[in-house]
Amino acid sequence: MNLVFWGTQAHCGASANMYAVAGMLEMMYDRQTAARGDGNGPRRFRLRDAGSGTLPGKGDVWKQADLVVINLSRERESIERFLDGHLIFARRSFVLLSSFPGEGTGSVKELVYRYRLGEDACGMMRENAAYYLAAGRGKSREFVRQEYKRPGSLRNEQFLRELQRTAERIVRLADCRAAERGVTAHSTQTNQKIR
Repeated sequence: MNLVFWGTQAHCGASANMYAVAGMLEMMYDRQTAARGDGNGPRRFRLRDAGSGTLPGKGDVWKQADLVVINLSRERESIERFLDGHLIFARRSFVLLSSFPGEGTGSVKELVYRYRLGEDACGMMRENAAYYLAAGRGKSREFVRQEYKRPGSLRNEQFLRELQRTAERIVRLADCRAAERGVTAHSTQTNQKIR
């Protein structure tokens, strides 16, 4: 399954979000493989960071994507500016609201009711200063793995619960998009490749 993370602007957390989702997918699918005894084989994921700014073009990264994860700042102006001009693109993608400490008030409910995106086509990264500090040090996936096993605080537990819900939605929507395109999902070992 090919997932491409793209940001609408330079500071919307696309890279940090991608690494958080990558860490969560590792934890979710390692645990599921152990639980089901590896009968069907684990899932394989390829996550790519497509940067930010210009709308996706016709490059290979976009053509090969099963799903584009659009990263938006929670600032209302940013949400409105992007979705008012690119709603059709957003409806074929997964919209992920980034929640940096103290930034914006946009919500998933707003995306669902105002823009009719569908609850499974959007999610949010919960505000968590400890995660963004770890991400700044290049330890995003380590943070997710460590906190997944034993959360150090209620805030971290809530962050991981929302992250898991978002990762599950991304996988479900990517499966649907791949099925619509007639592509079968890969089923080998979990593997994140970052550009």
